[in-house]
Amino acid sequence: MAYPLEPGEFMYVRVDPAQLAETQIEYWDGGVSLWFSGHVTTLDKDGKVLDEIWNG
Repeated sequence: MAYPLEPGEFMYVRVDPAQLAETQIEYWDGGVSLWFSGHVTTLDKDGKVLDEIWNG
């Protein structure tokens, strides 16, 4: 899953602690990519849910 981000923009990722070792967050110029197993919730800078994702 990838999210584009403007300069100065940010987001949050909520991950089940049991799945933390299976989660990879990569920041790149212009965005962020997530690789994960289990349940992840992404939120914008104001705490509004962007996506709730369940992955094998």
